[in-house]
Amino acid sequence: MKIRSFLMILLALGLLATLCACAAQNTPYTIVRNGIEYRVDPQQGTIFDGTHTYRYVYSSTAKGYAIDITYPNGSGYHFTFRGSSGVGSWSGNYDDHTYADGSILCDAVEHGIPKQAEPVSIAKVIVGLFLIGLGILDIKYPQITWYLGTGWRFKNAEPSEAYLFFSRIGGVVLILLGILLPFTRS
Repeated sequence: MKIRSFLMILLALGLLATLCACAAQNTPYTIVRNGIEYRVDPQQGTIFDGTHTYRYVYSSTAKGYAIDITYPNGSGYHFTFRGSSGVGSWSGNYDDHTYADGSILCDAVEHGIPKQAEPVSIAKVIVGLFLIGLGILDIKYPQITWYLGTGWRFKNAEPSEAYLFFSRIGGVVLILLGILLPFTRS
């Protein structure tokens, strides 16, 4: 019963860590590009460069995202990101001497967007479950792992207390590795 409680606690901590990592940033933040400080307010959808206020709309798509920026004079910049690259385009009345470059404004917006998590690999989940199983075996029955590794060679031998202790420590490490493995990058 103790092992089951221990695993439930580890599972809850892993889930909590995953949820915390996915939280979106909705508070205003500041980013500096080319010596100019840009203040981005995700709730209002604005970027302020100290002189001009730009409006933006961020929209997520199945394969990427799009950012539409509207300049104070009504001109616009549209940026679409799909897969591993992006394409930007201007409207006709953009004034490059007065306003900030659209790519810099998109960079300011992208800075506050949480990174998309990679999908969890089934193979990593299976290996992680295997490691968790070995860890539980090491914690609960360290004599079995000793016998499978060394004990079968000797008659009437027993593992030392130090071996049993370190085997249990290794079991905890295996469980932690098994929990974290599915969330690692390839």
